Amino acid sequence: MVITGFGYSVIRAGVMTLAYLFANAITRKSDPINSLGFSLLVMTLFFPYAHASVALQISVLSTLGILVYNKFVYPDIYAFFRKRGNNIFLKFVRTVLNALLVTVSAILMTEPVMARISDGFSFATVISNLIITPFAGTAMVTSAAASVVSVFLPVRFNIFYYI
Repeated sequence: MVITGFGYSVIRAGVMTLAYLFANAITRKSDPINSLGFSLLVMTLFFPYAHASVALQISVLSTLGILVYNKFVYPDIYAFFRKRGNNIFLKFVRTVLNALLVTVSAILMTEPVMARISDGFSFATVISNLIITPFAGTAMVTSAAASVVSVFLPVRFNIFYYI
């Protein structure tokens, strides 16, 4: 949290994580939507004007969209694919569909704020997010691997240094 400068969205994520860890510590089941509400309650107690932050609004709405998708839509999609078998192609299709639907759920929830900020709705955001989503996951995995490799190899032997 310190590295990012204690932004409101980072504090929200930190409070949600602490609520989840506290629930696990006292052997209770944590509901992510309740944790989101709790984090907003805590934030408004300590930072009364946090609700005006566009970054926090987008963070909360995208998180809410993803949580609602995971709670209500994903179980049906999982059951649909499970009925059809458990082969590798269906797992791949389910994974890709899940990634796209998570992106769509976050976009749909944040679009009212984005439309308010930019005075309108842009289909380019939806299309560009759907195009870039598969590559973003690959880029994160590749950068994590590069970070691990760079610790063990000197710079002159590290192929990622020259890219």
